[in-house]
Amino acid sequence: MTLLKSILLTLTLSAPTYAGWSNYKVPKANKLVEQIGASAQEELDPDHISILVWNMYKGQKKSWSKDFQELSDNRDILILQEMYLNQKMRSSFLENSEMEYQTGTNFIYAREKVKTGVATGSKAKAIKVIARPSKILEPITETPKMALMTEYALKNRDDSLLVINIHAINFVLPIDLKTQLDDLATFIKSHRGPVIFAGDFNAWSPAKKRILFNVTRKLELKAINFGEKDYRTKTFGYALDYIFVRNMSYDNSKVWGHIYGSDHKALTVDLKAHSIP
Repeated sequence: MTLLKSILLTLTLSAPTYAGWSNYKVPKANKLVEQIGASAQEELDPDHISILVWNMYKGQKKSWSKDFQELSDNRDILILQEMYLNQKMRSSFLENSEMEYQTGTNFIYAREKVKTGVATGSKAKAIKVIARPSKILEPITETPKMALMTEYALKNRDDSLLVINIHAINFVLPIDLKTQLDDLATFIKSHRGPVIFAGDFNAWSPAKKRILFNVTRKLELKAINFGEKDYRTKTFGYALDYIFVRNMSYDNSKVWGHIYGSDHKALTVDLKAHSIP
C-alpha cells in the first residue's frame, strides 16, 4: 500500500488536471445530482434498449467530442464515468436534444468550478434519481467514488427499469470494494423489475474480480459477454468495465477497439427486458 500511495501521489502532483487535493471539494448531499437537458419521452421500449457504457477520461483526449457523438448516436441509455462537466462536455451532452442527463458529482475542482463524477443519459425521463457516494474514500485525495441510480418507466409495463451507473472505488483493499458493492446491492434486491448494473468497477486484481462476481451472482445478475473481440481496457490483465443485467436478454455486444477518445474502450449492447412473473 505504501508503494501504491507513492505512485498515486506522484500522479496527483504531476497531472495539471489534478492540481492538488486542496482543490477538491465534496458537495453536500442535496447538491450531488444535476439534470442537464430534458426528454419529452415518458417511457422506454422494453423490447429494444440500446446502451453505451464508457469511462470518458474526463474528455481529455483530442477526439473525445467526435467519438462521443458517434458512440451515442441512436442509443437509448448512456452510462458514463469520469464526467468532467466543463463547457465542452456540457455542450456535447446538449447536442442531442432528445436526451436527458442525470449527473452524480463525487467532487468539484474548486478552482476551476467544474464537477466530476458519473452521468446517465436517457431518451426517457427518469422517474427516480439517487446519487450514492462510496462510504470509503480514495487515499491521498480523500474523495468518494460515485454510483448513480436512475429508474425509468417501460412502455405497456407496470414495472420499471433500474440503471446503476458505477465508478467503483479504486486504490483500496478488496474488502473496501465489497463495501461499496454491498451498499448498492440493497437497491437491486428491492427492485422487482429489470436491472442494468454497469460502469468502471476497477476490478483489477483476482480478489476484486472474485468479489465482484460473487456479489453479482447472488443478485442473479449476468455479465454481458463480448466474445473473441473483447478489447476491454485491462489493468494487470483484468478488465475494468462490465455490464451486468437481470431479467434481460442481449444482442450485438461490442467493444469499440478502434475508438481512442478515452483511455477506456467503449462498450455497447442492445437489450430486451423480460416480463417479470
